[in-house]
Amino acid sequence: MPIKFGGLLILLGISLFVGVIILAVGIGAAITPLQGVSGPLVCGDNQLELQKDYYSYKPGQSGYTITWYCIDEETGAKEDRTFPVILASGVIYSLVLFVITVGLIGWGAIRVGL
Repeated sequence: MPIKFGGLLILLGISLFVGVIILAVGIGAAITPLQGVSGPLVCGDNQLELQKDYYSYKPGQSGYTITWYCIDEETGAKEDRTFPVILASGVIYSLVLFVITVGLIGWGAIRVGL
């Protein structure tokens, strides 16, 4: 029994949620190199650079900001590309999850004889 189109759309929606929200935003905030996978898509030939700025606003409390920049190699100019980097890496992870899940479902259907 092949996967129906509606099922694929639901699976794609779940994959997008997991890829963007959980992997790129959630886990990507803790393990920032996960977001760097989208560098060639977002920056093209320019270099993608990560900058973490730590700050303390009260004694005993601190935080940090994460900013992704595309660096023009000729001029050295920085362009803030944080949102596109996070979104593009989330879409990449979503597509990988979608393909793996569809493959596993198809493989399972073949094994069962559907």
